[in-house]
Amino acid sequence: MKIGHLPPSKVDNTTPQSETEKISKTKVRDKQIKTEFVSVDFSDTSRIIKKAIEKFKELPEIRKDKVDAIKAKLKNNSYSVTPEQIAEKMLEEIMEEIHYSRK
Repeated sequence: MKIGHLPPSKVDNTTPQSETEKISKTKVRDKQIKTEFVSVDFSDTSRIIKKAIEKFKELPEIRKDKVDAIKAKLKNNSYSVTPEQIAEKMLEEIMEEIHYSRK
């Protein structure tokens, strides 16, 4: 069954050239605006932290001076550590592990 006697209307999907130019100029301007404001500023605290990390990396993993001092004391039987000192150090390490595991 036919409805109406008019031919199907033509759909106009084109955009006039002047509008297309406006759109492309706007896109270019938006890109320029976005790139103009890109800058990074580090705080004094972050610079200090970075320096501390670099200095820490320079330290040897084993502190030979301390090891030699303890070896000398052990050799002379003058090295003494109380059970309280041992317990304190153990608790400090446990607390550090707990602190870092929560981050």
